[in-house]
Amino acid sequence: AKDSDDSEEEEVVVTKKNKVQEVEAEAEEEDGHKELFVKNLSWNSTQDSIWEHFGQFGTVMNVKVLTDRMTGKPKGIAFVEFEKRSQAQKAINESGDLDGRTPQC
Repeated sequence: AKDSDDSEEEEVVVTKKNKVQEVEAEAEEEDGHKELFVKNLSWNSTQDSIWEHFGQFGTVMNVKVLTDRMTGKPKGIAFVEFEKRSQAQKAINESGDLDGRTPQC
């Protein structure tokens, strides 16, 4: 009878451990790096075109295009923030052509 009690106790411990791992994975998903540094953009890329391009991978929260202080022209780099880390990762893996160039994340 003692062996069956031990196995039930082990099952409870394993179940609790699995729940903790699930919660940690969800927390990492929400709290991980969600902002991408994107380079090799066309100088013709605008905040709107970047937003539209990266929007196909998930919900874009913010786009900041870096510009030259003197001329105001884009430098070809931007920051793109996603709602979730998984969306940012998808953009890294699947981003294709944008305004005639291939952005690098």
